[in-house]
Amino acid sequence: MSIKNRIKDLADSHHQSIAEVERHLSFGNGTIAKWDTRSPSSEKLQKVADYFDVSTDYLLGRDAKENKTADLADKDTVFT
Repeated sequence: MSIKNRIKDLADSHHQSIAEVERHLSFGNGTIAKWDTRSPSSEKLQKVADYFDVSTDYLLGRDAKENKTADLADKDTVFT
């Protein structure tokens, strides 16, 4: 699934259009649609992730979990 499609799914689940998300984030009209063929800047990708409270890894398809806050047991391992 592409970045744009993940954002579309998130927007749909929040009863918003891509255009509404772009306006809220002060992106130019059609910015997110271009992400089907171009990579977004890390700053813009982070803005979208923060807006929907998901990780950038989720938007990039690297993480199947939508939830931004990962289980601490998975992230924090104490090495002695």
